[in-house]
Amino acid sequence: MARPELPPGSRSIDLNCLGEPDRALDKPHFTAVIDLLGPFLDANPSASLLDIGCSLGGFLQQLCARWPQLRCTGIDVLPQVVDYARELQPGMDLRVGNVLDPATLPRNQDIVTLLGVHSIFDEPLVWLDGALSAGTPQVRLVVFGLFNPEDVDTLVRVRRSGPGTPGEWQSGWTLWSRRTVEAGLRERGLWWRWTALAPPRTVSRWSEDPLHSWSTEVDGQQRLINGSQLIHQHAVLEIARCAHGGST
Repeated sequence: MARPELPPGSRSIDLNCLGEPDRALDKPHFTAVIDLLGPFLDANPSASLLDIGCSLGGFLQQLCARWPQLRCTGIDVLPQVVDYARELQPGMDLRVGNVLDPATLPRNQDIVTLLGVHSIFDEPLVWLDGALSAGTPQVRLVVFGLFNPEDVDTLVRVRRSGPGTPGEWQSGWTLWSRRTVEAGLRERGLWWRWTALAPPRTVSRWSEDPLHSWSTEVDGQQRLINGSQLIHQHAVLEIARCAHGGST
């Protein structure tokens, strides 16, 4: 499939799925997030679930294979990605939408997932109000991606260097500290829980895109890095509304 031009504000890696669909359909973290959701979905097999930033729908595909009655919706901000996803996932509810524009989101979802989405923004919780607006009062948000266990926020910009004119600067995988995120959740009176995730399998380097991640050994353990050479600190953050806020 021909790779289209990048729209303003998008990152090169967001369109990699168009050239490498198999990799987008089975990312290493899918299994870990599905296992975390398993107890709830076993008890509520016909729940509604919205995946924000669904790409080609691979995560939803795996969920529906395990819970066929699950009512799944996926949104992505890139129309060409949604068009291709609809070809690959006929019958699945896939839409163009933006978490920063709640009017584009469905409502009354039991679960809302954001996998690798929050780190593209220059503010730590700019996505939160939109994600909450898509859910029921009892909605459970499940956010996977990079969170720094140290009390340091790292705003990332990357560009390719080399002979001639350097590439354009683009947003990287910004690394928000858990402390910063928790402060925002506490202010809103929300409950949260962290689950640290190590890479479940080795990821080979197959792309020269500076935001593509691959496995490397650090202190005897497999870790993920990308062209920025920042070590990835992955975790799942679960969020829910509650009367008094706090964490477990």
